[in-house]
Amino acid sequence: MMPWRSFLVGLAAASAGVVAVVACTTRAEPKDDAPTSSGGPPSSSGGSSGSGLDATPPDGPIACGAAPASSAPFTKQALLGAVADCAAWHACNFQNAATALRKSFRDH
Repeated sequence: MMPWRSFLVGLAAASAGVVAVVACTTRAEPKDDAPTSSGGPPSSSGGSSGSGLDATPPDGPIACGAAPASSAPFTKQALLGAVADCAAWHACNFQNAATALRKSFRDH
């Protein structure tokens, strides 16, 4: 029974690695009718400034940079690092989308 367990654990780890790579290298194209925000210069923070729910939202888009990519050899530590980088990048893009939505809502 142990060989199957090792096989399944390896398969799960490989699947997680593939998901992380695909999620970070797939770029969602904005829709043509999606509102775009044009505000001040982008922030250099690269993420949310979070002080919890009472945090002041940014006025304009945050500079998220390019999608993270990793060329490191596959290890558990490298996988966890890639997942963290990918999650931070997606959170930054979500913050920009939420800011654009809020601005569009306020403008109408």
